[in-house]
Amino acid sequence: MDVSDDNAIEYFAIGSMMNKTSLTMRDLKPSKSRPALLKDFELIFGMKYGMAAARRSPGCEIHGVLHRITKKELIMLDKIETWYIREKVEVFSYGGDSSKDIEATLAYVYVFNPELVAKDPVLFEEHPPKERYMAILMEGAIDYGVDKNYISKTLETVKYVPRKSNT
Repeated sequence: MDVSDDNAIEYFAIGSMMNKTSLTMRDLKPSKSRPALLKDFELIFGMKYGMAAARRSPGCEIHGVLHRITKKELIMLDKIETWYIREKVEVFSYGGDSSKDIEATLAYVYVFNPELVAKDPVLFEEHPPKERYMAILMEGAIDYGVDKNYISKTLETVKYVPRKSNT
């Protein structure tokens, strides 16, 4: 499927949009969602709050959730993701086991806007995410069946800023 199809757009989520609650809060209702991987990119956490972004990195891969959304929903996402731009990429959806039932699909992924990064590189420096944000990512990854090895070896090993205790 080509991502320019007016009826459906494929969007590869790697941050909070992997989580069903985050989608619901933004009134996004994918008609189909499945685990997928993006080759030659790495998951980074940038800006002072440690927001997820994809960055080109040969030999690396990011697992996330491939959502089929409407063009209207993509425009809504663009308004939310103001620090990012969409990049068209080839992702590989899979079911249950990332080595089986692989299907190549063109999709959009959000990357930090290179023009904004060039204007203020310090703003986009890597920073650890908050513990709550990582919990949202991991919950979504688990719910949608993202590769268990990726969850345990990548998402669970991210250094994060712990929640503030109320004691």
